[in-house]
Amino acid sequence: WNSIYAALSALLLGSVAAVVCRPHLGRNALIGGSLFLGLYSAFMFALSLSAPGYIAHVWNLPALSGVLVFDIPLEEFLFGAAFGMYWSSVYEHFTWTESVRHAGQGHGSRAGVLSVTQGVMSDTVGVHLDTAPRSLLV
Repeated sequence: WNSIYAALSALLLGSVAAVVCRPHLGRNALIGGSLFLGLYSAFMFALSLSAPGYIAHVWNLPALSGVLVFDIPLEEFLFGAAFGMYWSSVYEHFTWTESVRHAGQGHGSRAGVLSVTQGVMSDTVGVHLDTAPRSLLV
């Protein structure tokens, strides 16, 4: 047994719970999981290349599945994806806000996201969901 399996379970259950509670966060979870997996993989590859043998020396490899991808345990990649899926929805879930597309802007010239937050006015318009005019919540 290794604690990474408990962490993977908790992160995945947290991601699923967030999406069940607020289904619109599903896309954010998938994008966040993919992006963080890429970032975490780059870090792990850099670690593996800059310190050959470090992972085998420090990680408890016999307690893991034994599946290695370029000398990096599969569990590390699973952790990166699960962490990204969970973390990507934490802010929006706990503040009960959501990101929506700017009204009237499609793909192309500075198409962006209207960040619905609690009162911050800048390039992104800030409104609280309880007081947001329906026209802003596209």
